[in-house]
Amino acid sequence: MKRGTVAAALGAALVTGAMAWANVCPMCLQAIPDTEKYCVRHKAEQIAKVNAAAEEKKLMAELVQARKDYLARLEKLRVFYSDRGNADCLRRVQKEAADFGRIEPFSPALWETQLPDLSAVENSAEANQLLAEGNELRGGSNPFTRSSRYAAAAAKYRQVLENHPKSTATSSAAWGLGEIYSSSSYKEYARAVRFYDMCYVINPETEHDALYRAAQVTESELHDYETAARYYWLAAKMGRNPLVREHAATRLRGLQKNGFGAAFSLETRGTDPVTPGNVEVPATEKK
Repeated sequence: MKRGTVAAALGAALVTGAMAWANVCPMCLQAIPDTEKYCVRHKAEQIAKVNAAAEEKKLMAELVQARKDYLARLEKLRVFYSDRGNADCLRRVQKEAADFGRIEPFSPALWETQLPDLSAVENSAEANQLLAEGNELRGGSNPFTRSSRYAAAAAKYRQVLENHPKSTATSSAAWGLGEIYSSSSYKEYARAVRFYDMCYVINPETEHDALYRAAQVTESELHDYETAARYYWLAAKMGRNPLVREHAATRLRGLQKNGFGAAFSLETRGTDPVTPGNVEVPATEKK
């Protein structure tokens, strides 16, 4: 093979190889093949979450059915003793049924822990309509109706995530829920961060500053400075808004001066155990 042909072939191979690894894991920014969404570790974690949610849903369905079966058997006993005039047993069966009715039944605290795998790959008119309605409710200006509007908006967003898990509206629905739960009407800050994180994971190229908001809430409300540093680091690396990237980098440096987030480097190329090579530093961070 001629030298020029060899060079051309080698160049093509290098280009092909670079293209195959042009993607990064949204959780740690490790370079991954374009065919993958996560690195090996985070892919395993996501699969484990989905499997755990499915198993929990199955167990909860079995528990609900067991409660129904239990009450049905008590009712059969009640009828049995009533027909035979056994007042003492009838009283005790009725008492047990009444006591059972006073027990607060267990259920998972948060519905979002049982969501299916979410991905923004399909355009759904119904999901888009739900999202638009949720946004309109959340964006209203009357402070006296804020709580009711937020509750109604959250219900719309929830329908998007539960009923249209592959819709392109899922990322924005998660963002809307983050904004609602971080508001003064709810103050459910850990939950808000979960939805901001969800917004980014669903679509790492989201138009929303989800990582930066997750960092802000984690720092100012949850006081988890190490986790906040990670979110600031991701925001500085992956944020679409240059100004937000700059703010995130500045806040990360501030936390690092106080001993938090030492592992999250904005400059390191491949030697840092968290920061991979092949990831460009945002333009606002280049010196």
